[in-house]
Amino acid sequence: MRHARLSQTELAKLPRDQGPDLGRRRFVQVLGAGAFAAWLSDDAFASGDIRVEFNHGVASGDPLADRVVIWTRATSPHAASFLVLWLVATDPQMRQIVASGLAQAEPEFDHTIKVDVVGLRPDTQYYYQFVYRRHRSPVGRTRTLNDGHLEHARFAFVSCSNHPKGYFHAYAELARMDDVTLVLHLGDYIYEYGQDGYVTLGNSMLGVPQPRLEQLSPPHNCMTLADYRARYALYRSDPALQAVHRNKAFICIWDDHETANDAWREGAENHHPEQGDWLTRRDAGIRAYYEWLPIREPAGGERIAAWRSFRFGDLARLMVLETRLTARDAVLDATALVRAYASMTADGQFPLDVTKAGTPRELLGAEQKAWLAAELDAASREQTWQLLGQQVLFFFQPAPDFLRSPVISDAQREQLIQGLDQLFGPGAGQAFGALGMQGGPNPAMADAWTGYPSARLELASLLVRAPNPVVLSGDSHNAWAVNLKLPTPRGVLPIGVEFGCSSVSAPGLEETLIMLAPEQTAQLMLTASQANPLTDDLVYTDTARRGFTVLDITHERLRSEWYFLDTVFSP
Repeated sequence: MRHARLSQTELAKLPRDQGPDLGRRRFVQVLGAGAFAAWLSDDAFASGDIRVEFNHGVASGDPLADRVVIWTRATSPHAASFLVLWLVATDPQMRQIVASGLAQAEPEFDHTIKVDVVGLRPDTQYYYQFVYRRHRSPVGRTRTLNDGHLEHARFAFVSCSNHPKGYFHAYAELARMDDVTLVLHLGDYIYEYGQDGYVTLGNSMLGVPQPRLEQLSPPHNCMTLADYRARYALYRSDPALQAVHRNKAFICIWDDHETANDAWREGAENHHPEQGDWLTRRDAGIRAYYEWLPIREPAGGERIAAWRSFRFGDLARLMVLETRLTARDAVLDATALVRAYASMTADGQFPLDVTKAGTPRELLGAEQKAWLAAELDAASREQTWQLLGQQVLFFFQPAPDFLRSPVISDAQREQLIQGLDQLFGPGAGQAFGALGMQGGPNPAMADAWTGYPSARLELASLLVRAPNPVVLSGDSHNAWAVNLKLPTPRGVLPIGVEFGCSSVSAPGLEETLIMLAPEQTAQLMLTASQANPLTDDLVYTDTARRGFTVLDITHERLRSEWYFLDTVFSP
C-alpha cells in the first residue's frame, strides 16, 4: 500500500503526559534509529521544513479482526514527494502507540496515502493520525471486527451522495451516532456528471434547487484521471463527509457513477464513441477510487474484482458484490426486456434473455459466482445471518398499473403519461401503463436485477439454500423493504428479505413523478408488487426522502431502521 514496512517488535510507547513529540529523540523512540535515519534522508525533509496540509481529512476502511486500512491525503506546494509518519494508538490523545511507520506521499498517487495496518487486536477501538514534523492530520477513530462469539452488531449503509443536489446531512448525522462504528457505502460515492448532466423533471418544471451546482469541480463531465481526482477532492472537502470518515470505518463498493451512468462491462449510457476509449475512462475512474478511498487492493491485482467478505464473529457475514464492471452485459431496451420476460418457460427460464452469442446475460460472472457460492456455504455453517451488500435493487419490480389505479386522478394520469413520454420518448407512457395492467417488468428498472432475469433467477436459486439471507441494496435513491420469493414448479419458496436504503442527497421518485404526492407513488408501487402472489412482496417504501439505514442485528432478529432528513437543500 505504498508505505515503508518497519519493524514493530520494540516500539516504545509515547509518554502519557503529552502527544507525539516531533523532535529527534521521540522519533527514535517510536520508529527506531534505522527508520528515523531513513526518514531524515528523504530529500524533501532534508531541505528544511515544508508546509504539509491534510485538507481532505482522514479515513479508515475494510476492517478485519487483525487489521484495518487507514487513509489520508498529504499535499505541499513545495514538494513533489515526501515521507509522512503514521501512528496508531489505543487512546484519542495518541499516547499509547501500538503501530507506526512511514508512508510516501507521491504525485503519482495524487499524494494520497493508504496503509494496511496489521497485527491489531479483534473487536478493539483504535485511533490513528498522520504527521509531518509540526503538521498533523486530524485524529481518526476506527474499530476492528470480532472473530469469535458476537451477540450484537449495528452498522449503517448508505449510497448515492450527489454533491450538487444537496448537502450531506446524512453523513453529519451518522458521524454523531456513537453506537454505529461501521458504514457500508453501496456506491455512487461521487457523480461524474457536469453541471448540465443531471436535470430532473423537478429541476426543469418545478424549480427544485441544486444548491451546490456552482461549486462543482470540474464543471464538466469527468473523463480523465485528473477529472476524477478533482471530483473526489471536492467531495472529500465536505465537512460532513470528513466527519463520518473520521469517526467510522467504511466498507465501500462502487456502482456506476464512479465511472459513468449505467456502466457495464464494455461501456456506459453516459459514454459515447467520440469521448474516447471506454476502458481508458473506466480505469481512470477506478484508479481514482482506489486512491481516494480506504479500500484494500485485491490480492490478485485486478482492481475491478472488488468482491470480498467481512465476518462479524459468529453473528453475520457480509459479502460485498461487484455488479458493474467485471461481467455485466448491456442493458436491454424496453422492447427486448418485455420479450425476455414473455419468453419465460414453465420451469422459470428466460430463453430470450441472452447475449448475441446466445449465452445467458450476466451481472456477476463465473468467477464471482463461484466465490459467492463458497462464501454463502461457509456463512450458512458459521454465521447466523448471510448479508449481501450490493448496488442495485434485487427484487422484481413490476410496472405500476397507473392506468387503472384508483389512487390517482384522471388529470394526474394524463400528466404521468406525458411525463413518461418526455423522459423515454413518445408512446412510452401508454406502453408503461399497458405493462402495468399485465404485471410486466418496469422498463425504467432495466439497469437493476429486474433487467437481468436469468442472472436474478440464478442468484435467487443460490440464496434460497442459505438459512437467513439478507440483501442490502443502494442505487435507487428510495427506501424499500421486501420479502423475497422464488417461484418453482413445486410452489413458491421464501428466500429472505431485501432492504434498500434511500440516498444521501441524490433525488428520488419525488423529482420524477412530480405529478403525484409521495403517498400516491408509494401506494402504486406497493399495489403493483402485491398484485402477483408468485413474485416478491414489497411491504414498505419511501420514495420522497433522503437519508440512511441502520441494521441492528442479534442472533434472534435483524432489524432495519430508516433515518430520514427534513431537507438537503439548505445548510
